[in-house]
Amino acid sequence: MNRRWKGIVLLSSGLLLAACVQVVQQQAPPEIKVKTPDPFFAAEDPALEPTDQPDWLAAPSLDVSCYFYKQDKTWYRFYRNRWFQAFRWDGAWFELPESEVPAFLQAQAEQKPIVQKSKSKMERLKELERRYEELEQQEAEREEGATPSDEADAPMPK
Repeated sequence: MNRRWKGIVLLSSGLLLAACVQVVQQQAPPEIKVKTPDPFFAAEDPALEPTDQPDWLAAPSLDVSCYFYKQDKTWYRFYRNRWFQAFRWDGAWFELPESEVPAFLQAQAEQKPIVQKSKSKMERLKELERRYEELEQQEAEREEGATPSDEADAPMPK
């Protein structure tokens, strides 16, 4: 009988130890990778429009869901069903946990569904090329309108 109890105790201990090792060796659930939006790229700062809240401004020229909060000088953007935050409109975007989404933004999402209408990289590139051509045209027109004496008085470029 004594030997039988030793066998049962040893077998139980072995099973308990195996169970503990199994628990320790379990892998953590896979981390969910969130795709962050690319920074905005524009030739000039975006135009800001007032909203119904005094400290919030909309930046529809960047994206229909892009907002600037004046108090903490932070940018917010809705992308792929998540809110993101940035410290510059053309900076890196960081996912904002749902619990930290400001009430104003939650209300915006509830009032109207936000349809993602951000421009593709190619559309932004074409827009920048168009603006560059406009600037070149304006510069050429200024040069044509300048008289020879104006050019002689102009400072030399560095």
